[in-house]
Amino acid sequence: MDGKIQQWQARQLQGILARCSTIDIPFPNARLASIALRTIQVDKELSSLVRRTLSTVSGDGSTAAGVVLRAETSLSSWK
Repeated sequence: MDGKIQQWQARQLQGILARCSTIDIPFPNARLASIALRTIQVDKELSSLVRRTLSTVSGDGSTAAGVVLRAETSLSSWK
């Protein structure tokens, strides 16, 4: 039974990561984005298969966000 649950969880995770490989979170300024970045960086990924990259980038001007916190995820391998 546990194997079936793990397979289901793996399929769900794969589907989520395929849809959400990059998430941009807007912040009004660099100071707030930096605080959020440092807060999130201390958390390790729960799965060794998932690679997470966090960075701050300048807003694209389409919103009021001055800086965007970008979280990018990818799978290192899949069984």
